[in-house]
Amino acid sequence: MVEIDDSIVARHRVAILSCLREEDPSIRRRALELVIAIVQLNNVEELVHDLLQYLVEIKEKEERRDVVSKITSLVQQFAPSSMWQVDTLLSVLKMSGNEANDEVVSTLVEVVSHDSDELACYTVHCAAMLLGVGASVVRGGAARPESGSPAAERAVVHRRVRRSVGRELRR
Repeated sequence: MVEIDDSIVARHRVAILSCLREEDPSIRRRALELVIAIVQLNNVEELVHDLLQYLVEIKEKEERRDVVSKITSLVQQFAPSSMWQVDTLLSVLKMSGNEANDEVVSTLVEVVSHDSDELACYTVHCAAMLLGVGASVVRGGAARPESGSPAAERAVVHRRVRRSVGRELRR
Protein backbone atom coordinates (compact mmCIF):
# COMPACT_ATOMS: atom_id res chain seq x y z
CA MET A 1 0.00 0.00 0.00
CA VAL A 2 1.24 3.48 -0.82
CA GLU A 3 1.76 5.98 1.99
CA ILE A 4 -0.20 9.15 1.25
CA ASP A 5 1.01 12.54 2.49
CA ASP A 6 -2.05 14.49 3.62
CA SER A 7 -0.45 17.85 2.89
CA ILE A 8 0.22 16.87 -0.72
CA VAL A 9 -3.33 15.61 -1.11
CA ALA A 10 -4.70 18.84 0.36
CA ARG A 11 -2.56 20.96 -1.97
CA HIS A 12 -3.62 19.07 -5.08
CA ARG A 13 -7.18 18.22 -4.11
CA VAL A 14 -8.69 21.14 -6.02
CA ALA A 15 -6.73 20.27 -9.15
CA ILE A 16 -7.71 16.60 -8.93
CA LEU A 17 -11.37 17.44 -8.39
CA SER A 18 -11.37 19.94 -11.25
CA CYS A 19 -10.25 17.13 -13.56
CA LEU A 20 -13.58 15.43 -12.83
CA ARG A 21 -15.20 18.19 -14.87
CA GLU A 22 -13.00 17.86 -17.95
CA GLU A 23 -14.66 17.13 -21.28
CA ASP A 24 -12.39 14.17 -22.02
CA PRO A 25 -13.95 11.05 -20.43
CA SER A 26 -10.54 9.38 -20.00
CA ILE A 27 -9.34 12.32 -17.87
CA ARG A 28 -12.53 12.15 -15.79
CA ARG A 29 -12.08 8.38 -15.28
CA ARG A 30 -8.46 8.79 -14.20
CA ALA A 31 -9.33 11.69 -11.88
CA LEU A 32 -12.06 9.55 -10.29
CA GLU A 33 -9.61 6.69 -9.83
CA LEU A 34 -7.16 9.10 -8.19
CA VAL A 35 -9.81 10.48 -5.86
CA ILE A 36 -10.75 6.94 -4.83
CA ALA A 37 -7.07 6.07 -4.30
CA ILE A 38 -6.41 9.00 -1.95
CA VAL A 39 -9.41 8.42 0.31
CA GLN A 40 -8.49 7.64 3.90
CA LEU A 41 -10.42 7.63 7.14
CA ASN A 42 -9.31 11.20 7.89
CA ASN A 43 -10.55 12.64 4.55
CA VAL A 44 -13.42 10.36 3.55
CA GLU A 45 -16.16 12.77 4.58
CA GLU A 46 -14.74 15.66 2.53
CA LEU A 47 -13.97 13.59 -0.55
CA VAL A 48 -17.30 11.76 -0.55
CA HIS A 49 -19.02 15.13 -0.21
CA ASP A 50 -17.09 16.31 -3.28
CA LEU A 51 -18.06 13.14 -5.15
CA LEU A 52 -21.72 13.67 -4.25
CA GLN A 53 -21.54 17.19 -5.69
CA TYR A 54 -19.92 15.76 -8.80
CA LEU A 55 -22.64 13.10 -9.06
CA VAL A 56 -25.29 15.78 -9.45
CA GLU A 57 -23.41 17.25 -12.42
CA ILE A 58 -22.89 14.02 -14.38
CA LYS A 59 -25.12 13.59 -17.43
CA GLU A 60 -24.07 10.16 -18.73
CA LYS A 61 -25.92 7.25 -17.11
CA GLU A 62 -23.00 4.82 -17.15
CA GLU A 63 -20.67 7.36 -15.53
CA ARG A 64 -23.32 8.15 -12.88
CA ARG A 65 -23.66 4.44 -12.10
CA ASP A 66 -19.89 4.14 -11.75
CA VAL A 67 -19.70 7.09 -9.33
CA VAL A 68 -22.65 5.72 -7.32
CA SER A 69 -20.87 2.38 -7.03
CA LYS A 70 -17.59 3.98 -6.01
CA ILE A 71 -19.23 6.17 -3.36
CA THR A 72 -21.06 3.15 -1.97
CA SER A 73 -17.80 1.25 -1.77
CA LEU A 74 -16.09 4.14 0.05
CA VAL A 75 -18.99 4.32 2.50
CA GLN A 76 -18.54 0.62 3.26
CA GLN A 77 -14.76 0.83 3.65
CA PHE A 78 -14.10 4.11 5.42
CA ALA A 79 -17.26 5.17 7.27
CA PRO A 80 -16.46 7.00 10.49
CA SER A 81 -19.88 6.04 11.93
CA SER A 82 -23.11 4.24 11.13
CA MET A 83 -24.96 7.55 11.17
CA TRP A 84 -22.65 8.94 8.51
CA GLN A 85 -23.14 5.80 6.43
CA VAL A 86 -26.92 6.16 6.58
CA ASP A 87 -26.90 9.88 5.80
CA THR A 88 -24.48 9.41 2.92
CA LEU A 89 -26.29 6.43 1.40
CA LEU A 90 -29.60 8.29 1.61
CA SER A 91 -27.94 11.23 -0.14
CA VAL A 92 -26.69 8.88 -2.85
CA LEU A 93 -30.22 7.57 -3.34
CA LYS A 94 -31.62 11.09 -3.47
CA MET A 95 -29.00 12.48 -5.85
CA SER A 96 -28.54 9.52 -8.17
CA GLY A 97 -32.13 9.17 -9.32
CA ASN A 98 -32.62 6.08 -11.46
CA GLU A 99 -28.93 5.26 -11.44
CA ALA A 100 -29.02 4.07 -7.82
CA ASN A 101 -28.43 0.35 -7.89
CA ASP A 102 -29.24 -2.52 -5.57
CA GLU A 103 -25.77 -2.17 -4.03
CA VAL A 104 -26.77 1.14 -2.42
CA VAL A 105 -29.98 -0.23 -0.98
CA SER A 106 -28.43 -3.48 0.24
CA THR A 107 -25.57 -1.56 1.87
CA LEU A 108 -28.07 0.70 3.62
CA VAL A 109 -30.08 -2.30 4.83
CA GLU A 110 -26.91 -4.01 6.04
CA VAL A 111 -25.78 -0.96 8.01
CA VAL A 112 -29.17 -0.50 9.62
CA SER A 113 -29.70 -4.18 10.39
CA HIS A 114 -26.41 -4.38 12.29
CA ASP A 115 -27.04 -1.29 14.41
CA SER A 116 -29.55 0.10 16.88
CA ASP A 117 -33.31 0.28 16.57
CA GLU A 118 -32.97 4.06 16.87
CA LEU A 119 -30.82 4.17 13.75
CA ALA A 120 -33.39 2.01 11.96
CA CYS A 121 -36.19 4.41 12.97
CA TYR A 122 -34.13 7.39 11.83
CA THR A 123 -33.39 5.70 8.50
CA VAL A 124 -37.03 4.79 7.88
CA HIS A 125 -38.12 8.31 8.76
CA CYS A 126 -35.57 9.90 6.41
CA ALA A 127 -36.39 7.46 3.62
CA ALA A 128 -40.08 8.26 4.03
CA MET A 129 -39.28 11.98 3.76
CA LEU A 130 -37.28 11.32 0.57
CA LEU A 131 -40.25 9.49 -0.86
CA GLY A 132 -42.67 12.15 0.32
CA VAL A 133 -44.63 9.67 2.41
CA GLY A 134 -45.03 12.05 5.37
CA ALA A 135 -44.04 12.22 8.97
CA SER A 136 -43.67 9.15 11.09
CA VAL A 137 -43.86 9.32 14.83
CA VAL A 138 -40.60 8.30 16.37
CA ARG A 139 -39.90 8.75 20.03
CA GLY A 140 -36.50 8.87 21.58
CA GLY A 141 -34.25 10.52 24.08
CA ALA A 142 -30.87 9.89 25.53
CA ALA A 143 -27.99 11.49 27.29
CA ARG A 144 -25.45 13.34 25.20
CA PRO A 145 -22.14 11.52 25.42
CA GLU A 146 -19.61 12.83 22.91
CA SER A 147 -17.30 9.86 22.53
CA GLY A 148 -17.36 7.44 19.60
CA SER A 149 -19.16 4.85 21.70
CA PRO A 150 -22.39 3.12 20.66
CA ALA A 151 -24.19 5.12 23.37
CA ALA A 152 -22.88 8.36 21.86
CA GLU A 153 -24.05 7.35 18.41
CA ARG A 154 -27.49 6.39 19.74
CA ALA A 155 -27.72 9.82 21.37
CA VAL A 156 -26.90 11.48 18.05
CA VAL A 157 -29.57 9.39 16.35
CA HIS A 158 -32.12 10.35 19.00
CA ARG A 159 -31.35 14.06 18.59
CA ARG A 160 -31.58 13.87 14.80
CA VAL A 161 -34.86 11.95 14.90
CA ARG A 162 -36.37 14.43 17.37
CA ARG A 163 -35.26 17.40 15.22
CA SER A 164 -36.48 15.80 12.01
CA VAL A 165 -39.84 14.74 13.42
CA GLY A 166 -40.24 18.13 15.10
CA ARG A 167 -39.73 19.93 11.77
CA GLU A 168 -42.30 17.68 10.10
CA LEU A 169 -44.87 18.21 12.81
CA ARG A 170 -44.46 22.01 12.62
CA ARG A 171 -45.25 22.02 8.87
